[in-house]
Amino acid sequence: MLFSSFRCDTTLDLLLFLGSIDLNGAQNKIVRVCEKAPHGTVIRRIGHPGDATNDVTGSRLLGAMIYGKDAAKFAIFEGHLVVDEYPELRGSVGDSFSVKLSLTSQDALRQVTSEVTLRIVVSNRNYIAPRQLALTYTAEVLRYSEPSPLLMARVQDDDIDAYNRETAFHLSPRSGFLEIGETDGVVTTRAGLHKAPSVIETEIVATNTGSPPLSSSKRLTVNVRDLSGRKWTESYRQIDGQTDRQTNNNNNSRNLRGQNNKQDFRPISPSSTTGLVIKIIQSWLFFYKSAIKVTNYFLSTFY
Repeated sequence: MLFSSFRCDTTLDLLLFLGSIDLNGAQNKIVRVCEKAPHGTVIRRIGHPGDATNDVTGSRLLGAMIYGKDAAKFAIFEGHLVVDEYPELRGSVGDSFSVKLSLTSQDALRQVTSEVTLRIVVSNRNYIAPRQLALTYTAEVLRYSEPSPLLMARVQDDDIDAYNRETAFHLSPRSGFLEIGETDGVVTTRAGLHKAPSVIETEIVATNTGSPPLSSSKRLTVNVRDLSGRKWTESYRQIDGQTDRQTNNNNNSRNLRGQNNKQDFRPISPSSTTGLVIKIIQSWLFFYKSAIKVTNYFLSTFY
């Protein structure tokens, strides 16, 4: 079954999903495959049913299909566009194949189908994976801070061909509290960080656009620090007013109880010794006067 509908908005969703924002390339997007690619070589990730095609509209992928003049050489297998020619793809460097990719997506209001023409170009094999310049990534953030950049992942790819050196970033596993720019590698905190655990651990994965695509990964650790003992201001409560107000009241109560306990067991400093002696003397005089009054009462009663 062929889909003839072509909608500008969902085509943009499709291009964003495929990692492109070049609207002029909507009808002829270039992807690459290496020379003599064996059967099953992954060319491009398309996505599994249920994957988000656009986080803004909430669109979800329902299915994908491939057709066109050279579609017999390729297939969609387990969410990827792969070589389907056996034992290997026939073609020399510079040759190209044309296929059409159709994606059906579903948002809250409707189900729509978009299509884009892919030009698959035979290119030199990708031999070198992007090398991340940091051994590990570590950052620290305040729990009630606004979303902001934390760090930037930096990579180096020494492949001769420029088209094999383009790098895309993602987090694995995905985090609900962090996100990374696909092209610039900037890690940014997301809204809702106040609900995060004290330590967030994931990996930064850098994948180049060569064929086959090669990747490298490094551990990312983000420590979420609390401002213990601080009385939160209204600016902190703006994130989740009711929850934070209750939390602040509880914290203040605990702090007051803690202060009272500290006063009960506070060591006596030299400066407070004199006051303590005066209190002891006053207490002794009080009991002495009370004893005299009691004695006089009994003497006047019985004698």
